Amino acid sequence: MKQELDRLKMESSSLIDNNIKFQVIGINDIQVETDYADDFGDKIMFNILTTGEDSFTLTDKGQTIWNLQIDYYETPHNSNWLNQVDEVIEEAGFKIIDNKIFKDDLSMEDLPKNIAAYIQLLIKVTDLPKAE
Repeated sequence: MKQELDRLKMESSSLIDNNIKFQVIGINDIQVETDYADDFGDKIMFNILTTGEDSFTLTDKGQTIWNLQIDYYETPHNSNWLNQVDEVIEEAGFKIIDNKIFKDDLSMEDLPKNIAAYIQLLIKVTDLPKAE
């Protein structure tokens, strides 16, 4: 059984390695591209910004809400939807300011679990009920 467990761990790590790609796109900016899809069928993408020594911010730079406003929602007229978005984001431990969904002041040690949580959050936000 130990051999199967070790193989499962190795295969799972390989799956994650093959489904999340990191690319430096600026001095303090790493783009994260995943093979996980949002409700539009687009790949989940976001950025890791270096904000100091061992201090990082996860951010979508406003892309998620912008895509929702353009593709599906009439958000200025749908305060119920905006309230749902705010609640989901806050419950996940993230913030939203100026339509940017983010979490800041993360250490390198905190990044892996928060990257996983962020992917789940972005999928959940795009899957909220559509505006009427």
